Amino acid sequence: VLAENPGDKDGASLVASLLAYKSDPQDAIRVLAEAAARNPKDVDSRLAIASLHVRLKQYDQAEARFREAIALEPKKLEYRVALATLLDRAAQPDKAEAVLREALTADPGEDRPALLLVDHIAANRGFDAAEAVRLIDEHGGTHISDFPPVLLNLLNAAEQAGSKLATLRFVSGLDSPETMLRLQQATGARFWTGFGQSETSGFVTLQAADEKPGAAG
Repeated sequence: VLAENPGDKDGASLVASLLAYKSDPQDAIRVLAEAAARNPKDVDSRLAIASLHVRLKQYDQAEARFREAIALEPKKLEYRVALATLLDRAAQPDKAEAVLREALTADPGEDRPALLLVDHIAANRGFDAAEAVRLIDEHGGTHISDFPPVLLNLLNAAEQAGSKLATLRFVSGLDSPETMLRLQQATGARFWTGFGQSETSGFVTLQAADEKPGAAG
């Protein structure tokens, strides 16, 4: 197929898949690279090459291919997430964070990048309450999950920054009655608590905490 039509990216993908299955990823990369060169706007080949480089732990080459895919489709969040995941695996968390920050401006109508960035910061640097306040205010965050002392630190940081967390509407999780009351007095948000958060990785029951203080859903 490729001999008759060297630019056939589907044929190249099939051949590369067969080569990769035969544990010959370098040859698969060669075939896909030739297809990518003939199809400058072919994102799929670049992503496939990146995946093969990851498999071979050739992280620099994988990063370059992911960046090519991002340049072709800059609003595609999944490509940036894949690149950030790769950079974390390569022990480059600062570069991963920069990629997620770029995603914030790539598609201003998309709210997932802010959540992913906060998760990344928490996983790599610990929970940064001041940064969380900034992201909520900048991107209109409406919901956070809480387990002490996350909310207390967030409220303290907001107070220090002079922020009212104006867009925050829901906080779900567990906390002390004093902290939940402070949340509702200082912001327009309401605290929701429930039963089954650890048993089910979610909620079995859920209710606004102020409806029945001391109850869990």
